[in-house]
Parts: sequence; C-alpha cells; structure tokens
Amino acid sequence: MTQLSGGDMWDFVDGGCAVFAVGTVLSGGAAAANPVGGTIAAGCAARQAYKAFS
Repeated sequence: MTQLSGGDMWDFVDGGCAVFAVGTVLSGGAAAANPVGGTIAAGCAARQAYKAFS
C-alpha cells in the first residue's frame, strides 16, 4: 500500500466524492439512500464545507 501525504489523501477523497456524486445522480439518488452511501454523502458534504471555509 502506498503512503499518502495529507494533500494526496484529500485529492483522493475529493476524487472519490466526485465519482460518488456522479453515481448518485446516475442511480437517481439510490447511491446516497443506503446507510453506507449516506455516510459517504455526509462526509463529502462536510469536506466541501471545510474546503469552502479554509
């Protein structure tokens, strides 16, 4: 497993959130409706808010 620096890790998270957002749209919201998806969606929303304020 490769070591991720803080910046790389957040780039990875942002990429994953972007993919998840597209998947949610394509699935008509079903991706965010299950518990795991809901947790991811909440995390991604928190990440976006953090980026907006930092």
